[in-house]
Amino acid sequence: MKKYLFWSIFTLILLFNYSIETKILEDIQHVSAIGYDYVDGDRMKGTAAAPFYPARIDVKPLNAFFTAIGHTILDILQKQQMEA
Repeated sequence: MKKYLFWSIFTLILLFNYSIETKILEDIQHVSAIGYDYVDGDRMKGTAAAPFYPARIDVKPLNAFFTAIGHTILDILQKQQMEA
């Protein structure tokens, strides 16, 4: 009975996890480095570096930099995502 229950649950897990949505790596911006600097008393400047993969085959990734100024880190990240 325990084997039957184990294999039933195992099969259900495999069936439900099989439909996971896949994402293409070239469509996702993976930030490899980020830094923050103070501009004035209440604003910060954030710069993020991410590799950019051109559409051609066997091409080295290029560096893409996204810079934004905001009052909070979340505000900066939001502006950088819009730029990306």
